[in-house]
Amino acid sequence: MGHRGALRLLSFTVLALVAVVGFGLSIYFAQQNHVLSADIINKNNQIADLQKKQSTQTTPTPTTTPTTQPAPAATYLDIKEMGIKIKLSDDIKDAVYLYDTSYPATPMAKISSNTMLNKPGWCDLKNEPAFGLITERKSLAMPDGGTLKVDNTTVFQVGTNYFVYTSPQSPCAKNSDDQATEVSLLASFKQALTTMQADQ
Repeated sequence: MGHRGALRLLSFTVLALVAVVGFGLSIYFAQQNHVLSADIINKNNQIADLQKKQSTQTTPTPTTTPTTQPAPAATYLDIKEMGIKIKLSDDIKDAVYLYDTSYPATPMAKISSNTMLNKPGWCDLKNEPAFGLITERKSLAMPDGGTLKVDNTTVFQVGTNYFVYTSPQSPCAKNSDDQATEVSLLASFKQALTTMQADQ
């Protein structure tokens, strides 16, 4: 067998090998497509079954009885240390307080709001609370011999305790726009004070 014969034999062997590999790959891919086709058919059947179940379920007929929506929950400034809470309107629902016992005979809640605490200026709970402060008292007697009167504006009675509200002397906000906001929020807080009640 000469050089040409060996080349023919090698060429034939390579062609046969390529044919066998090609045939094997075509069978492999045909099986994979068959498996995928079976999976797709199975999934389509499952979807059709689910759709059939949904369509056979009866939908309840709406009733003509009116339903009432629950009232939105009220927001309170709950001063637990004093045993009181104040119902807040939406514009001051972010009210916060600092309970100060620097003077044990007259503990106080210094009150502001997150809105005012975030404004540039001197508004802070410790020194300049934007909404003022509430002092707790056991008696209406004043050190000078006078007596406070419950008016539910600045002096309140809840249970056996009395609470005195002191408004800020001036706005703590720095610029006029923020001061206008502070004045508006302070008016809302003063109105909210009339809802002061026991924290139960």
